[in-house]
Amino acid sequence: ENGGASFIVALDKNTGKVVWTSNVPGENVLHGQWASVGICEVNGKAQVLAPLGDGWLYAFDAFAV
Repeated sequence: ENGGASFIVALDKNTGKVVWTSNVPGENVLHGQWASVGICEVNGKAQVLAPLGDGWLYAFDAFAV
């Protein structure tokens, strides 16, 4: 599904079902990707901060579908 690129997956903690996925770096992964996401609140909305394998830090809406 992801074409071989790394990607991020958000799961519902109660059901384990996939809420959303993203492979925004596409094939631009520099070497590999070993990092943990962070969670924060911005303007009252939960955000997932994810340093991905292309060297950029991305912010995702934690509850986006």
